[in-house]
Amino acid sequence: MSHDWFAPADIGPAQRALAPKLLAQRPRIRVSRYFICMAVFTAIVMGSIGWYSIRGLLEQREERRVEKVRQMDYWRAAFALPLERRMAAADPLLIDFVRLRSARAGWPSRPSSYAPDAQMWHDLDAAVAALPPEVKRAIADKLGGIALIRGGDFSAITYEIMDAQGKPAKGFIMINLANFETHNANEWLTWKENEPFQPGSRWSLRTLIEEPAENSRARALEFLLLHEIGHLLAIGTDINPPFPKRFEDPLPAVARYPFMGLSWRDSKDAEYESFAEEDFPLRRKLVYYHSAALNGNTMAPIYRNLQQTNYATLYGASNPWDDFAESFVTYVHTQMQHRPYAITIYHDDQPVMVYHACWEEKRCEDKRAYMERVLGIGTPGKGSGAGDLH
Repeated sequence: MSHDWFAPADIGPAQRALAPKLLAQRPRIRVSRYFICMAVFTAIVMGSIGWYSIRGLLEQREERRVEKVRQMDYWRAAFALPLERRMAAADPLLIDFVRLRSARAGWPSRPSSYAPDAQMWHDLDAAVAALPPEVKRAIADKLGGIALIRGGDFSAITYEIMDAQGKPAKGFIMINLANFETHNANEWLTWKENEPFQPGSRWSLRTLIEEPAENSRARALEFLLLHEIGHLLAIGTDINPPFPKRFEDPLPAVARYPFMGLSWRDSKDAEYESFAEEDFPLRRKLVYYHSAALNGNTMAPIYRNLQQTNYATLYGASNPWDDFAESFVTYVHTQMQHRPYAITIYHDDQPVMVYHACWEEKRCEDKRAYMERVLGIGTPGKGSGAGDLH
């Protein structure tokens, strides 16, 4: 029986003699295989498109679900509690929220809830209790709560709570307590401030934010909270714009934000530009909590550059949002609580230079005036309320 499906089995000898030529040509089978391949390819492509469409819908549904933690209804009961009682291990919805946000930021960690032991609770309570009265008043109606987690590419992070019109109005803080299980104040900040620098060099730095007798985990948590409170107080004000949802989103003009205007200007790039850009070339390489981009031998030069700017800390020089948060924490820490802030640079374990907070120096006098105005302190006849922060 013939297997040439295009030639009937009962053809004559003369016709059969033509079969090799017909077999060589085989135009119809080529066309058929082409269409079969195209059909398979189309099915695969359409199936992939369908899967990605379904996946996109599922992701949108998940985002809508976890975004409930950024609505006032989620935090209404917490706002009714005293400030000192607004701390708890993160619930499952908060964990799902921070995991989704971490994944979208490209962070590899998967945070989980953290249930503190008695000593950790003691230190957390002590950190909140030690906040200055002016700061407590400023955040009483603005802090939804403090959620405790383990893991994350950060020590803490602050998220916005939206009002009924969908605008940022209040906020909540998440603390990664895994970073504080073994660190006291000076050790924790030393670890953090070494983050931008690649390890293995003959250079190092050490921080001093507490004298030895006060160098505790509670003081580390207090310093951390003050930084996050800086972010919290900026929500819904003209201190900083809301953090962009996507990297490619356009940035609001600096002119709308007076504090930013002291150190930053608009740029055509996807980030604001520092006034010190030309004299501070290593600033753009600052990376915290991720892959360090700076060699250890740049420590002294970069801190000498920092001393010529009005940034309070190196972390504050990395972006406008942390500029205010770092200004806030170091101002409260050194000027209101009268505690030390010093970073010593070492080469082969020998001190090379010491960087101090800038609040007694001319370079930060404009930012000092701003801090005094928004906290309502430092000027005779003014009250101790939070002023422009309400």
